[in-house]
Amino acid sequence: MKISGPITGFRFGCWSDGVCSIRVGDAWVDVVGGKQEQSEPHGELSGVTINGAPPAELEAKQRGMQVEVFAEEQPIFDAQANVSGWDPKRLTLAGRSDYYLRAR
Repeated sequence: MKISGPITGFRFGCWSDGVCSIRVGDAWVDVVGGKQEQSEPHGELSGVTINGAPPAELEAKQRGMQVEVFAEEQPIFDAQANVSGWDPKRLTLAGRSDYYLRAR
């Protein structure tokens, strides 16, 4: 799936659960996956970073930056609501080396 728009948020949970995400518009893109994804092919970040400075500083510098994303939709399953399928508001760079999140 391809989307584009401004960066509107960050989740810097990599240090605790192995997953960091960048919000583009109203969709979350997992850019660093958990341990289960380390052996999978993975896309790249270009012109955007989630490391190297305190989270507040990274967010302040990059919020509003225009980016393009090519990523996979995450599966959803909610047994209580009897819902399953693909979530276009939850994407991942894991799975293919040609996926990307890059600054325009």
